Amino acid sequence: EAEIEEKMEMPIKEKGVYLVTGGLGGISAHVARMLLKEYQTRIIIVGRTILPDRVLWDEYMDCNLNLSRKIKTYKDLESMGGQIVYVSGDINDDGFIQTLQHTAETTWGCKLDGIFHLAGIG
Repeated sequence: EAEIEEKMEMPIKEKGVYLVTGGLGGISAHVARMLLKEYQTRIIIVGRTILPDRVLWDEYMDCNLNLSRKIKTYKDLESMGGQIVYVSGDINDDGFIQTLQHTAETTWGCKLDGIFHLAGIG
């Protein structure tokens, strides 16, 4: 008799606050979409790319392919009804990590519920 493996519940808190490293491309963007769609989370996305001021985004859409992809991804994530914040910086800097924790607390009034460390993957 084969045992039926019980489905393991994901330890993701619905409407929780999560940090996703790896920027706005590759696997980090896919994980952010899943978190927003399945769990209605609030997300701080961290990448090395510095995005221009939001009022200038339209100007970059035709002239810089790399930036335009990242801006489009951000807008797509935002259109899912999610609450997201993008921050550029170096996650190897301890002070920067503390700044990200502070960002969660000042933006949403709560601490991070988890971190998806995807920088350098895909």
